[in-house]
Amino acid sequence: MTAREVNFDGLPGLTHHYAGLSFGNEASTRHRYRVSNPQLAAKQGLKKMKALADAGYPQAGDPAAGASQRAASAPAGL
Repeated sequence: MTAREVNFDGLPGLTHHYAGLSFGNEASTRHRYRVSNPQLAAKQGLKKMKALADAGYPQAGDPAAGASQRAASAPAGL
């Protein structure tokens, strides 16, 4: 049997925030008082997906979720 690893990604939406401020969560604690930037988060996600695809890693996502996100994001200029 042959196995294949596929990276599944989704873009952060307008509700992107720094959650998980529990003790020991260094990444979210470090950003605790910063204002989130959903547009930048989406661009960073796309950059990561492209880097993985360029390195030869298969990428997958849910186009239906992306379509509804785009419809909701358009009024915000994303």
